[in-house]
Amino acid sequence: MILLLFAACTRSTSPAGHSATPDRGPLVFADGRTPTNLLVITLDTTRRDRIGRFSGRGDTTPFLDARMAEGVVLEDHRSCSNWTAPSMICATTGNSPYELGFWPGSGDPEVPSDADLRTVAKSLSHAGYGTTLITGNRIFSDVVLRTAQGFGSVKVRDYAPAEEIAALGRTAVADRMASGDPWYVHLHFMDPHRPYCPPQRYLGELDDLPDIGVDVCDGLADATERYPDEDASWQQALLARVDATYRAELRSFDDQLASLWADLDASGALDDTLVVFATDHGEQQMERGVIDHGFELYAEENRSTAAFWAKGLSPRVWTGPTLHTDLAVTLWTLYGLEVPEKASGLVLGAAPADRPRRVMAYSRVDHGPPQLGIVEPGFVLHYDFAGGRAAHRTDADPAELSDVYDAADPQVIAAWREMSAFVDDVQAAFPSAGVPVAAEP
Repeated sequence: MILLLFAACTRSTSPAGHSATPDRGPLVFADGRTPTNLLVITLDTTRRDRIGRFSGRGDTTPFLDARMAEGVVLEDHRSCSNWTAPSMICATTGNSPYELGFWPGSGDPEVPSDADLRTVAKSLSHAGYGTTLITGNRIFSDVVLRTAQGFGSVKVRDYAPAEEIAALGRTAVADRMASGDPWYVHLHFMDPHRPYCPPQRYLGELDDLPDIGVDVCDGLADATERYPDEDASWQQALLARVDATYRAELRSFDDQLASLWADLDASGALDDTLVVFATDHGEQQMERGVIDHGFELYAEENRSTAAFWAKGLSPRVWTGPTLHTDLAVTLWTLYGLEVPEKASGLVLGAAPADRPRRVMAYSRVDHGPPQLGIVEPGFVLHYDFAGGRAAHRTDADPAELSDVYDAADPQVIAAWREMSAFVDDVQAAFPSAGVPVAAEP
């Protein structure tokens, strides 16, 4: 899922104007203060390694790549999960769902109530901001699971294409600017979530690939069922067509972002604006046997990215370990708002270099036992409540395809100290998850 945050200058009655840069933080603004208005754009189901900046393919997201080059990129960023509801809860509340006592998809009706949950939108609303959410995924809304609390106006356009979300975004920003009040507008783009159905003009790459009689837009479910029984050449051809179609959706989004950006810039909306970009989660392309997400907690589903942009923001690459929960805490801090005492996220720049990050799959009820991960610099430890475990040295194996788990490895043993505490916390939060099997090296 991707997150762009736009902010612009404020008056003395708004929370902006506070110190813009936390101590040791990566965000350095030329005038020394945070812009006022906030626009968030989140992009759903986007693999980090398919964004041009990280893939090396300049033809996929050239506009986004250029904006990231002008801003502050969080190089080692993780979602806290592998599907939209928990990922967006982390990004908007500064807490993982287990810390809130809520397991999305487990049958619980909703996240904690308005009285119990603090979100960035709610804090800015209370500070006098006009707040609007335009979302192409009803999972990120109050239609289901109440994952978007605090917005004064919400429009849900489930599975709407990028062009429609961008058009609604133009109107929302114009309306908020016309009000004269500081504003926060959040645009959640569904692309490139399944089904992958980009406009036909973006599918030219398919002409150069083997035709195996599969329409990726309409026939992907049947093709994935056939996949195990087909020969290697057919499998490779399918994955090539899937990847080309997936990247075509990203190109379509990138063009819509470029058009939206041009209009916002022409209207003056970006003159004093902060932009933060982040993905909500990724997507498997048969690395673990599916073309989907919400199944496993490995890199293709869990790695994310984030970047900040503003006129006057000093560009840099931030290599410290960051997590979705840090986005909310950083925004509260930048805007001089109270950070909830129990928020577990850290202000950007405040995390130690060896910070262990906790991630959890929050698998839906039919996807198996709870899956947990401890992400450390260059190393990831995986464990599930059925006793499954794996380890990966991500410096050499960023795709997490080579399991190097060894119970006697000192790095494994050290990571288990954090994992054991994580298991205890999850078990305490969700007794119904059962007793974990062999929660030790």
